[in-house]
Amino acid sequence: DSGINAMKIWPFDFAAENSKGHYISKNDMKKAIEPFEKIRKATGSKMDIMAELHSMWNKPQAIKICKELEQFDLLWIEDPVFMDHLSTLGEVCSATEAPVAVGETRGGRADYRSLLELNGLSQIIMDISWGGGISEANKVSSMAEIWHLPIAFHDCTGPVTLTASTHLALSNSNCYIQEIVRAFYYGWYSDLVTKLPPINNGRIDVPEGDGLGLSLQSDVYKRKDVHIKSSK
Repeated sequence: DSGINAMKIWPFDFAAENSKGHYISKNDMKKAIEPFEKIRKATGSKMDIMAELHSMWNKPQAIKICKELEQFDLLWIEDPVFMDHLSTLGEVCSATEAPVAVGETRGGRADYRSLLELNGLSQIIMDISWGGGISEANKVSSMAEIWHLPIAFHDCTGPVTLTASTHLALSNSNCYIQEIVRAFYYGWYSDLVTKLPPINNGRIDVPEGDGLGLSLQSDVYKRKDVHIKSSK
């Protein structure tokens, strides 16, 4: 009803936590794919679905899950395998027809270059506050474009990051989707800043104004529950 036509879900985490990512039973697999079945039944092909695996699986289980998810024609499967050995990620990509996306927990151009050189990914994800800031994210986006890959910018690290990401998303031709956490966007984000990127019929834009177009709420530093950290 709000015009959003893509959603990301992560119903496999419970099974990964039970086995530390080393085994998924047939019953757990059945339970985990039920949400995908329900979404497809309710919306058909009108809703794109992304599966977030949170880098919680070893290679054999990640491949098993990806193969099971192929039937749902997903937009992407994200972070399917432990991210401490990138060549394993390439093997997962080669073993499935499902598109694989990676990157939101990575940092810097060199890290993303290693991912791109796997030549198996279908999507790059980046959180600009974890990955090196606006300038670094812009360079990573340009680098992904050389590999003919789209980039998506991650959201869950606050309203300032979301707003900066939206500016980047609208200025990079290979970004076709900007992630938002709706519970945050319609929840606590407004408690911190004066404006948010406006969303109308599923399309996001930047707020009007100088700079990023928003400021911290004037009372933020006076709140009793505020925790201020500074680095030198």
